[in-house]
Amino acid sequence: ITGTATGEAYDTSLPFPKVSFGDMANDRMFAAGNPENPENVYVSSLGLPEEYNGIFIPTRGGEPVIGLKNIGGNTIYVQCPNSCYYIQGFGPSDLTMKLLKANIGGFGQDTIMLVGDIAIIPTQQGKYRCDGTSMVPIGVGDWDDTWRKTVSDPEKLSCYEDGFGV
Repeated sequence: ITGTATGEAYDTSLPFPKVSFGDMANDRMFAAGNPENPENVYVSSLGLPEEYNGIFIPTRGGEPVIGLKNIGGNTIYVQCPNSCYYIQGFGPSDLTMKLLKANIGGFGQDTIMLVGDIAIIPTQQGKYRCDGTSMVPIGVGDWDDTWRKTVSDPEKLSCYEDGFGV
């Protein structure tokens, strides 16, 4: 909202596109699921999640976005049917969407489960754990190879060494 010399207020924000899901990160709303442009992730104004000023990020190749989730506080995981991406950054000059995994898509917004700062994501290739910028398959290799990385407290590591969790 801006004002004039005589004090009238004018709303200079654009109407937020119709979206069906979203999540917050870095004091912005990230939203998707627009039927007219399903490949776009719409980004709100910084500090004003209810205002839209025209920023959006399309997926590569126009693949529709079917899920969004804030993972780890500063990263937005972007799920498509056949691939996934992540978005990081604060302003228009440094907001970027990068390919996380090609050929590994998901099943939609309601299938992404957060466990602390890690997401458990069912995909066509099996279940994966994701920290926002990397994905590791669950159940591939030894127990320690896939789950020890999710345990950040050194005191908890010993309870996983025999293959049992706490």
